[in-house]
Amino acid sequence: MALAIVLQMEIGNYQTFVPLAWLVLAAVIAIGIAQIWRTRLTITASTVTFGRILASNAITVSWADVRGLTQRGHTFTIDTRGYGRLTIMCLVQAKQLRQVLATHGLVIDQKG
Repeated sequence: MALAIVLQMEIGNYQTFVPLAWLVLAAVIAIGIAQIWRTRLTITASTVTFGRILASNAITVSWADVRGLTQRGHTFTIDTRGYGRLTIMCLVQAKQLRQVLATHGLVIDQKG
C-alpha cells in the first residue's frame, strides 16, 4: 500500500490521477482478501491442518504432536512439537472450535 501512495504522490504531484498507483493498491487489497479467504483450519480424527493461500504452505500436525492449547477471547494458540506455537483467530465460531478441539482430548487453558 505504501508503494501505491508513493507512486500517487510522486508521479501525480498530489493532484493528477495515476492509474498505476490504484492498480497496485487494488492488487494489494485483492491479495489480502485471498489470504484471509484461503486460510482454513481443517480438523480430522488424526490431524489438524492449517491451510494457507498456497496449498504447498499448509501445515499439518498430528494430534500426538500437539502439546497444549490456550484460548484468549477469540484467539487460539496451539503449542506443537514440530512447529512451536501456532496462533489462529476465530471470529465467528469460537465456541464450536473449542468444543471440537476438546473432543480430541485437548485441555483448553483459558486466559482473559
